[in-house]
Amino acid sequence: MAEYKYSLIRYIPDPIRDEPVNIGLIMHSASEQYLASHWDLRRAGSKMVRPDKGTIKHYEAQLEPIENEEVAWEEASFETISVAQPTFVEQLADYIGNKIRFGEPRGCITDNPDRTFDELFERFVSAGKKAPRRITKRTLVRDVREAFTRRGVGEYVKSKPSIIGEHRQYQFPLGIRHSRRMYIEILKLGATADRNIRAMAAVGRLWQDARQLALNRDADLCALVHYTNGRIREGEELLQEDHVRVVRLPQQILQGVNFARVSEWH
Repeated sequence: MAEYKYSLIRYIPDPIRDEPVNIGLIMHSASEQYLASHWDLRRAGSKMVRPDKGTIKHYEAQLEPIENEEVAWEEASFETISVAQPTFVEQLADYIGNKIRFGEPRGCITDNPDRTFDELFERFVSAGKKAPRRITKRTLVRDVREAFTRRGVGEYVKSKPSIIGEHRQYQFPLGIRHSRRMYIEILKLGATADRNIRAMAAVGRLWQDARQLALNRDADLCALVHYTNGRIREGEELLQEDHVRVVRLPQQILQGVNFARVSEWH
């Protein structure tokens, strides 16, 4: 069990009347290197004007790369506030104001922060209305784990396995050893096409480097690709040319596993 802090994100359409509406939630733990955020603007309805919606998009653009581990934890920041600081949530409450405000931090203790986050969001923000699912690299990793657990081999899934390439060592979110070593990469692609292509190309390059060593020639890499917008076929083709198997659903990863020869990965 670890301690986390969360803050309700509120919208105040009229500062004089001071009638806040809960529009989001952010949850953080410096010790666990955990950050989660989600928004639901439906309760604000027509009260929210375009510049305020633009501010929220600006906030989302800063938070999404951190949640998807595209930015190193120690280097990540939101509105100049370092995410690695234990007082991150307190500083949000102190320094960010105007119509969009971060409430006073509250604490919770949990061994499943994603589930706790979802429960808090449903209780305080969505208010019984089903909000769009929050999808991050971390939740996609959870989906893959659940797919293997349902298949009866969840205990054989390894967290953060590493592989040594010709030039450096690489780490993947998940792996499973069956008839050969299988690594699983997760690509949560956002709205920026150029950045998405670069992310896909980077996976191809690292797998090229890994396969330069003879001991990795029999290893597999499967990339689970989740798109926020449209599919990028040219990026998928680049990955496949570099011997990366591309799937779009966690269940599809199971198709490449020889379950008769699954073993522990030490």
